[in-house]
Amino acid sequence: MPGSPVIPAKPVTRISGFQPLRPLRTALSYLLAQPSKSARIGFVFCAIVQALPLHADTDPSTGLVIAPGYEQVKAQCTACHSGRLVAQNRADRDGWLQMIRWMQDTQNLWPLGEAEPVILNYLAENYGPLPRGRRAPLDVSFE
Repeated sequence: MPGSPVIPAKPVTRISGFQPLRPLRTALSYLLAQPSKSARIGFVFCAIVQALPLHADTDPSTGLVIAPGYEQVKAQCTACHSGRLVAQNRADRDGWLQMIRWMQDTQNLWPLGEAEPVILNYLAENYGPLPRGRRAPLDVSFE
């Protein structure tokens, strides 16, 4: 658009050598300098969406969703490993049960007793499988 102001990129100052916002600032400077208003709006929208947490109530120390069963999962699972290890996995209830059984068989996980159904419900509800985001692979044959 003629007459649109070009916003020059400001130099990024180093803070202890770590600059997590540098790519964001570079992209923002580039897009704001572009004449397309829709590009600027799109970028701002994407930046806002990416900044939103997946769950509103997440424990910052463990990365686990705060929901019914959270205390039992925190007590049992984070005794051996990070809550973020739990949070990066996805499975249905049966998948989580298989993981628990594997840990009990091979990693000396203790019996969970009455806490097991609570833990399984929590894990299946908050860390269940994600819907597929891509189409199924095409059946391609070269005959």
